[in-house]
Amino acid sequence: MKRLLPVLTGFALLLLSSTEGWSLPPCPGSPHTISDYKEVTSWSNCHGAITFGSGAGKRAGNKYVGEWKDGKLHGQGTETFASGSKYVGEYKDGIFHGQGTYTWADGDKYEGQWKDDNFHGHGTFTWADGDKYVGQWKNGKKHTSEYPIPCRRVGTSVTPANVTYGKKERTCKRDWKGYAEKESVTFEVVSGSPVYAITNMRLYRVKGLSSKERRGESPYDDIHLYFETDNGSTYEYYHMKSSYLTPTCPVWDKFEDSYGWDHTEECGANPGTPYGKGEKVTKGQLIGYSGATGNHGHFDIAFKPMINGRRHIVQGDRYFEWECGNEDPSKFHMPFECK
Repeated sequence: MKRLLPVLTGFALLLLSSTEGWSLPPCPGSPHTISDYKEVTSWSNCHGAITFGSGAGKRAGNKYVGEWKDGKLHGQGTETFASGSKYVGEYKDGIFHGQGTYTWADGDKYEGQWKDDNFHGHGTFTWADGDKYVGQWKNGKKHTSEYPIPCRRVGTSVTPANVTYGKKERTCKRDWKGYAEKESVTFEVVSGSPVYAITNMRLYRVKGLSSKERRGESPYDDIHLYFETDNGSTYEYYHMKSSYLTPTCPVWDKFEDSYGWDHTEECGANPGTPYGKGEKVTKGQLIGYSGATGNHGHFDIAFKPMINGRRHIVQGDRYFEWECGNEDPSKFHMPFECK
């Protein structure tokens, strides 16, 4: 009972504060607990407080204090979710619409314009670790052509001694030290997340190094996809779990079993030779799904662009300019879903 008292007290204070500052009269029977909106069809042009019962669908367990119209959340209101998240802002016909702030239980926050329950218009998304995006949104996605990859998605980057062009210092997670030979950037995503082509390129090599276990890590997902572009740049994706480009890649019992083999044929891929014909992918195309090593979900890309007639190793997350769409051919497409 002691745990419940602060919650009840907090909601009671919220109800008391909700009676102040409203231009509309109170709704009849407020506060009220409902399982069906039919119970409050008479609530219109008023302000009221509702707790949504177990039969209220996706809003079950939520609490709302605010304005109503024709039995729907409409106007200014505050909704506290059963998950611990919270929305403060405008509603239209029962959905987020207008200006509002949504704060997730894990500390992420979006503040800006909404349309039909989606981020839409100008807004600011602040991640719990301090990363921030300020700009335009369209139907819930970033609508912009230029911004860096957020640090919350970047793990261990290229070992600085291996960078041959551009800035060598790590800009994200500086204390995450990679192995001496590391030439790639690790992207932190949940295992099985979609992975996309960063530019137009073609497959020229495949290595299937996935195994059931390696050094105590199980699984050990490690399909390698080697791509090259028309100008000779190469981009290697690895720690991939699966790809339609490699429909029959084996999973070895031990990582060591995969040594010494060119696995292109075993993986059922259709590559070419460097600068020759191979299966083409276009910028933004889904190419596969990220893997895991033990409990660590991620994938890597080794960025080796052709610069001044020579192929270099760069810290790709910060060296290139990125976009979510395909508006600007000079920019790379984000390798994971933009959210």
